[in-house]
Amino acid sequence: MLYFTKVEIKYARSSSVQTQAKLKAAIKDLQVNSTPTISEFATWCLTNYSEIAFHSVRALADIANVNANTVVRFSKELGFKGYEDLRQNVQSTLRATQTAYSKRADALIDRDENDLFSELKESYTLNSNTLFQPSTRSAIVDAANCIRSAEKVFTVGVRSSYSIAHYFSYVGSMAFENITRAPAEPGAIMDQLAKARESDVLVAISFSYYSAEVVRAAEIARAKRMKVIAITDSYSSPLTIDAAHVIEFPIEGPQYMPTLSAAFMAVELILAALASHSSNASGNIQKFEEQILKYGGYFHWVRDTVLDPGILTVNTPKSVCLVCF
Repeated sequence: MLYFTKVEIKYARSSSVQTQAKLKAAIKDLQVNSTPTISEFATWCLTNYSEIAFHSVRALADIANVNANTVVRFSKELGFKGYEDLRQNVQSTLRATQTAYSKRADALIDRDENDLFSELKESYTLNSNTLFQPSTRSAIVDAANCIRSAEKVFTVGVRSSYSIAHYFSYVGSMAFENITRAPAEPGAIMDQLAKARESDVLVAISFSYYSAEVVRAAEIARAKRMKVIAITDSYSSPLTIDAAHVIEFPIEGPQYMPTLSAAFMAVELILAALASHSSNASGNIQKFEEQILKYGGYFHWVRDTVLDPGILTVNTPKSVCLVCF
């Protein structure tokens, strides 16, 4: 059942960054809670956000293949007086990224388009710069605060996104007791969420094409009234529906699969934000490392020397190599 509600938001005109974050969140709410016509147009706007800044009502309606009245109604449901008011606000939010865009243009000057390594380097730079835009930084800090206050934090990612989920939950569980390890075996996602409560948080990670297991996990979390942190590639992602926080990461690059470098950076930034406000993180990590060392979890390779656990003797010049994973 859909509940049609009007989203009313007061925009901070002095802060384009705050306006951008709130505006995208409001559009996402309309995508879920408004009439089918407005919902469909909201989905289009999330994917084509910048188009709003450059077109009149009729021009935008033609591009989106909707009625001009739909555009006006959409603007008013967002709390604006009309479309022009919305358009000016979108222009303001885009100006906040003007510096980053100019740097992107400068980086393209005299670049050898046939050099794959140069293209890879360029895509990594552009994608990482996106994460440091003010609106994304704000979303990361808000997500960290949400995780900090949660009783338990569950993380779900499958297929290529599992590597991100595993890294976040593994490194996070070293320092923070409320973060649980990401499930790996079949059925484990459901097993974990079956025990979850309203006071818990789900970190859901996926990008287009969106994995059904992760989308289903987010649905279960919402049904349990848990907060969902969506780490995904677009505000039109199904993971963003009713999500408490959305961290949008770019996946563009010359690779034959979408690049996940920005996603890894995003979770590293979340962990760094968590650690910066924790008095226990350092001590917890130290205890973890001591236990792994004590029971031989880290492999010490010391030539011509007997170590505990195990004995390794190599008749070569003395040298020491410490390998930690």
